[in-house]
Amino acid sequence: MTFGARYKCPRCNAVYTREEYDALESTWVDPRIPELGRTRICPRCGSKFSENRMVLKDYVELKHGVVAEVSTVDLVMEHEWNGDDGYFYETMLWFRKNENKGEEAEVITPCCEVVIRYKTREEAVQGHKRILEALRKGKGYRVTKVPMLTVNYDQLEKIARGRWLK
Repeated sequence: MTFGARYKCPRCNAVYTREEYDALESTWVDPRIPELGRTRICPRCGSKFSENRMVLKDYVELKHGVVAEVSTVDLVMEHEWNGDDGYFYETMLWFRKNENKGEEAEVITPCCEVVIRYKTREEAVQGHKRILEALRKGKGYRVTKVPMLTVNYDQLEKIARGRWLK
């Protein structure tokens, strides 16, 4: 699959090939802020591709001042994952020091974040909920499709202790 070969309208879920997407009417994301660029308009429902996107974001406080940030979004553009295509949703998981929740907090996972992709909105919502439940119960969360993406709480605690809890 070629990256970005298909695009899905976040409102009505109509799927367009790259060629069809490129031919759609375009408009400014926000005419007052041209730096945001342009977006396409879905002819089926009239929605901008930049609007009505699913965004779920939650924070879970773990031990030793570590916060897990769980963010699940509608990617709009098709992505590949684990050798398969058709993934339009993604969950990313970061572990941060909780002094500054959000973007400015220091990420403590070494050089990467956990990424899990889904084909449907329903799978994405359920996956987001399962991750939150596992984190809140203090259990490791193992991604079944890609076993190497495992949250190792013992290792996470060692990293947190080594950096902040001396």
